[in-house]
Amino acid sequence: MIDSMEPEIYSKIFLSQVPARGLTFDEQVEDCLKSLKAKAQAAGSDLTNALMLTFFVKAEKTSDYTQKKSQGLSILPQFFGSNIPATSFVAQNPEENILVSLDAILLPKIYGGRIHHKDCNGIRYTSVESPLFTEVYAAGLANHPNQTDPSAQYREAFESLKRVLRNEEMDFSHIVRQWNYIEGFLKISPRNG
Repeated sequence: MIDSMEPEIYSKIFLSQVPARGLTFDEQVEDCLKSLKAKAQAAGSDLTNALMLTFFVKAEKTSDYTQKKSQGLSILPQFFGSNIPATSFVAQNPEENILVSLDAILLPKIYGGRIHHKDCNGIRYTSVESPLFTEVYAAGLANHPNQTDPSAQYREAFESLKRVLRNEEMDFSHIVRQWNYIEGFLKISPRNG
């Protein structure tokens, strides 16, 4: 047996969930989270090891999106208490006849590092600390859905990210991977003519 003082680096658990039941948005969010909890436990983790959540929301108008985001955020404490991970609500229609779907990133329960759920000027983010590295998961960086100018939204998102990184004594040179969700990207528009 090899005795090592170095901690093991564990693979992340990526889970996706669509609701199996529920007619309303709230019911479908709760069903996704209940199913996520069961899947996480089956994969050797639990919701305390959630790093990031991305909800894909069916929303036709900004006001509908804003209301659903608020509803979804109000449900999270039932499952996470005050340890809510980095969370995004993306106005991208999930599968047909479904109001919401969920993607999540978790660490296995046996992970030896520390997971911290933090807030930086209203932006929820998660940091993972181990003796070898620190990871930061930030989500929901553009907070003003009524902002119709995409370039203003991008500037706001990157300024928010800059504040989060500064809070963790990092900068943009520390970014290894980044996802930008462009809402409505897959929306099918009727042809003109």
